[in-house]
Amino acid sequence: RKLPRANIIVSDLKDFKIRQQAEWFSTKDIIIGAHGAALLNCLFILPHTIVMQLYPHGYFFQSLEPLIESVGGIALDWYNGT
Repeated sequence: RKLPRANIIVSDLKDFKIRQQAEWFSTKDIIIGAHGAALLNCLFILPHTIVMQLYPHGYFFQSLEPLIESVGGIALDWYNGT
């Protein structure tokens, strides 16, 4: 299905400086990423930003939801429980 008005950006933040990471996170409406340390950058999201964490099979530790919600974000989870 096409999303004609969506601007989908795929990024690898490993080479980003902290300022670049903060700028990246603060300019997105929806962020989808694997659960992990990189999502600590959710400190920089704007209110109402949706953050979906993807969890691998055998691991489901909801630790970042309070952080996301404390800055006004909306936390969603996807777990591969198969």
